[in-house]
Amino acid sequence: MTGLGRLPRRPWRLSAQLIAAMTVVVSLSVLIMIGGMTLFYLLFEKIFRLQLPPDALAAYHAIDENRLPRQTDLQSLLDASKVLEAQLGLMELGALAVCGAVALTAGVAAALWFARRISEPLHRVAATARRVAGGDLSARVVSFDQSGGAGETHQLIADFNLMAEEMQRAERDMRESVAAIAHELRTPLTVLRGRLQGMSDGVFRPDSKGLAGLILQVDSLAQIVDDLRTLSLAMSGRLLLQPHNLDLAVEIDAAVDALAPEMAAAGLTIERDLRPAQVTADPARLRQVLLVMLENAKRYAISGGVALVETRREKGAVFLRVLDRGPGLRPGDEERVFERFWRADESRSRDAGGTGLGLAVVKAIAEAHGGAARAWARPGGGACFEIRLPA
Repeated sequence: MTGLGRLPRRPWRLSAQLIAAMTVVVSLSVLIMIGGMTLFYLLFEKIFRLQLPPDALAAYHAIDENRLPRQTDLQSLLDASKVLEAQLGLMELGALAVCGAVALTAGVAAALWFARRISEPLHRVAATARRVAGGDLSARVVSFDQSGGAGETHQLIADFNLMAEEMQRAERDMRESVAAIAHELRTPLTVLRGRLQGMSDGVFRPDSKGLAGLILQVDSLAQIVDDLRTLSLAMSGRLLLQPHNLDLAVEIDAAVDALAPEMAAAGLTIERDLRPAQVTADPARLRQVLLVMLENAKRYAISGGVALVETRREKGAVFLRVLDRGPGLRPGDEERVFERFWRADESRSRDAGGTGLGLAVVKAIAEAHGGAARAWARPGGGACFEIRLPA
């Protein structure tokens, strides 16, 4: 077809390649045996005629031309035939031995070629696996011609490279997480050490204001530890839930009543658009999700900001949504906001920017319920954060 490239030929399955290889090897051996013995009998006929005496040869030609030979010539032919017949058995054994050796050699050579062609990708996987086991997580199985190896082998290589890539990504995430955790813990620990050392040296008086500041730093440490524990349990599939049949609107309404005074004191007004949405979920975890979303809205909202809390039932699912009028999300930040320790403003301090774990916890709780968390820029400015749970 004009203008279209050739489609890549799909490799055969391993079973098909093995059957084809055995068929070729057996067929090659049989053809060599048949061809060799045919050639032997053709040569034997020529040798037979060359060894015949003249009178026997005359009888041979007469019979070949459907003529009746002379009696004496026929007798000479019969005598010569008896002599050669005694040698024929040994010659046939020799010819069979030669043909068998040739057929065996050709079969082994063909089998080795097929075996190398089929197993070469597996050797590459094994060699690369040894490199990965040795700590080189950047090692990958080099791609090869689609005509080599079996279909299962190609899939094995693709899966192996994907596994190695995931291992490398996991190691990179672990290093970044350890560095981020150390950074998050350093600030409150530094403050605590400095304040306590100052009190010990008499620089600061241990008054109620100073002690309240120390308690605030301890609370920050406790929040980081609690969030890390929640994420760890979620990642290992051991985040315990205590689900109940409930109306999401009723549960969220009660939670907003409890949180509204604190949010109002921080300059955030909460509006509600709560519609009935029956769901089976853990009410404590739902309150935790709402608190994180509202804390996030409070942190980024401008002075006198308003956050809208919504609940809905839609297409076999229910959702809890918090919409704010903060700085919003830049293109590409919709997925990154749920990453651990990620902040829209990298220069934001920890005190102003929270622990960087809250939205990651929201996502973990949503997924533990079999749902999902989403975020997007709100039309007119601001951001929208949502968890969607199966109804």
